[in-house]
Amino acid sequence: MLSTTRHIINYDFPLYTADYIHRCGRTGRIGSAQDCAVTNFVAWPREIQLVQKIETSVRRNVDLPNVNANIRRQIEDRIARMTAAGI
Repeated sequence: MLSTTRHIINYDFPLYTADYIHRCGRTGRIGSAQDCAVTNFVAWPREIQLVQKIETSVRRNVDLPNVNANIRRQIEDRIARMTAAGI
């Protein structure tokens, strides 16, 4: 039986846009694209700014700037930089 995700609840709002996309993107990836919801609990100014940036991007149907959601590539790039620096 295929399990679908219909509601994502972020009690601890992620610090980075890529983490938010990873968490909330599951609703679409799993195949439950209709009738899905995301609820975010935000309290701090940084969280509010990030939510506003994401909402604006979604409403305008534009990509979020400077978001690298490919975690594996980030790790590989960091290792390559450390190796090149002799660390």
